[in-house]
Amino acid sequence: MDDINADSIHIADPTLVQNTRLTIGWGQGSLERWAIPDYVTILNHVREAFDLADSAHTLHYGSSAGGFQAAATATLDRGSYALVNNPQLDWSRYAAAYVNALLRDVFEGRTAEQAKEEFAWRINIVSLFAKENYIPPMEMLTNIASDGDFNNHFIPFLNELRDIDVENKTPTVTVSPYSDKNLGHNPLGKNQTLKAINTHLDRLAQGL
Repeated sequence: MDDINADSIHIADPTLVQNTRLTIGWGQGSLERWAIPDYVTILNHVREAFDLADSAHTLHYGSSAGGFQAAATATLDRGSYALVNNPQLDWSRYAAAYVNALLRDVFEGRTAEQAKEEFAWRINIVSLFAKENYIPPMEMLTNIASDGDFNNHFIPFLNELRDIDVENKTPTVTVSPYSDKNLGHNPLGKNQTLKAINTHLDRLAQGL
C-alpha cells in the first residue's frame, strides 16, 4: 500500500466470508443481495467520512476475479476508471469447478444458463454495461499467451462489446496486450502492476 500514490481502500469479497467452502466469489454476495452495489455504498461512506477523492479521481484495480469486480464497481461508480489484468469478464466461462461451486452455494444449485437468464448483469460484464447504459473508462491488461484468458474472456468480450448500444459512444476501453507464457493467467509482477496503477493515478490527479 505504501507504494501506491494515493489513499487506497481494500474490500474483502463477502461471498467468501459467508461461504467458507468457496475460494473465488466474483463479488456475488448472496442470491438476494449482490455485493457490487454495496462496494459503491461503502466507498461513498468512506469518501465522505475521510474527505477522499470523488469518482472522477478514483481508480478501481483488480486481476482475475478481482478484475471482474473492479470493472463492475467502476460501472456503478459512474465517472471512475478501471484497470483490470486478465479479468474474468464472464465468470461462467471460467474453470468449471469454481463456477459450479459458486452456483451451488450462492445461486442455490442453478445451472450457469439458468443463472444468466435471471442475473445476466451479475455474471457478464457487457450485460452490466447494457443494463446500466454505460461503459466505464477502462484499461485491460491482457496476456494473449494465456489461452484461457484470450479465448474465453478477451475475444468474447470484444465481440460482445461491439454489439451493444449505450449512450456514451466515446471509445472508453483501452486494450493493452502482452505475451508471457510463463506468467499465464497470473497478473503482471509487482513493479509492473504498481507502475500501471500509479500512471493512471497521476493522470486522474491531473484531470486527464
